[in-house]
Amino acid sequence: MNPQLLLGVDRDLEALNIARDKLARFSNQIKLIHLQFSQISKYCRDNDISKFHAVLLDLGVSSLQLDSPRGFSYRTNDLLDMRMNQSESITALDLIRKSEEQELRDILIQGGETQFSKKLAHRIFQRKN
Repeated sequence: MNPQLLLGVDRDLEALNIARDKLARFSNQIKLIHLQFSQISKYCRDNDISKFHAVLLDLGVSSLQLDSPRGFSYRTNDLLDMRMNQSESITALDLIRKSEEQELRDILIQGGETQFSKKLAHRIFQRKN
């Protein structure tokens, strides 16, 4: 067990690759993991990691996602992708296409943190039909 171990956790493979390049000289002291931060306890148990010095977590959207052509930003007219984890198959556009209005509203209430969830879901549903 290396007490000077840094765990790096991110859903975005591109971000992990950038971190791997930038931290290459510390490769024997870092472990970069492709998963959601909420899964770190299970990962540590499953991989017999009981001690580490620090953790670098992905806790949301970063400029890497906002500046990439993944549909996170209004600045460019990109496809509505919005996947944090590019290995996931369902894009935001796929989700909108298959969802009913109530499902869209629930998604916006849970993850969108907007007071206009009902109105926004209704407009999205109208535009897709």
